[in-house]
Amino acid sequence: MKLLFLLCFSTFCFSQTNSFKFSGPSEANAVLVGYQASFDPKKNEDDHDILKTVHIVEVSYSKIYDRGGRHPAFINYYVGNDFILNFKQFIIGPKFGINFSASALSFGSEMSFYTDFEKFSPRLSPFVGLGVNGFKLFISFPIKFSKTEFIPVNTLNLGVTLPVFSTDKKKSQTTTEN
Repeated sequence: MKLLFLLCFSTFCFSQTNSFKFSGPSEANAVLVGYQASFDPKKNEDDHDILKTVHIVEVSYSKIYDRGGRHPAFINYYVGNDFILNFKQFIIGPKFGINFSASALSFGSEMSFYTDFEKFSPRLSPFVGLGVNGFKLFISFPIKFSKTEFIPVNTLNLGVTLPVFSTDKKKSQTTTEN
């Protein structure tokens, strides 16, 4: 029994080895497409027919930096637009943001500027979720910075963002970690 224990113990002691090769740092440009659902918005005094769930489609351009190495970590800078689909008027939301991902945990923030070309409502949306390399599955909590209340995006948003097109993958040489 002791011999079996020593045999297994020695195998586990040497499980991290220098023979594995890991990729080095890289960067890529990507087009991201996403969907968000904003749940249970407040009722507006002017419009009592606001739907309970608002659907938002996101299209953005992103710069993704991969740290490389044994434990993946990504920084994702992006700029794009949100389009609100099921509302009486056309609403667009230019935005910019940053996303940090380490292993599978993702967090960040984005600033959106929603407008119907008559009224304006800036929102800061911090988020947390799962993500890696441009992909993120997240929960966000929009914070409005104006008293303009024409957009029913106020409470909790659930969303997913996917990289659909990626170019310019620049990698440094493959490295070996100790």
